[in-house]
Amino acid sequence: MTGMGRDGVDGLRSVIQMSGTVVAQDAESSVVHGMPRAADETGLAHAVESVEQIARRLRVLNRRRGNR
Repeated sequence: MTGMGRDGVDGLRSVIQMSGTVVAQDAESSVVHGMPRAADETGLAHAVESVEQIARRLRVLNRRRGNR
């Protein structure tokens, strides 16, 4: 989510290599948009969403896995 710099980009590459999904927080809902911007600018983000949209996405994924 919100953060500074590009130090998370290598980790995102690992997430993608393991068939994970990267969702970056949008500029409007970020306090600091450095890391989310780096994810988007490098093309590693599958989606760029508000913090509220990310929360909804996580709830849906959690329900699909049978968790409440």
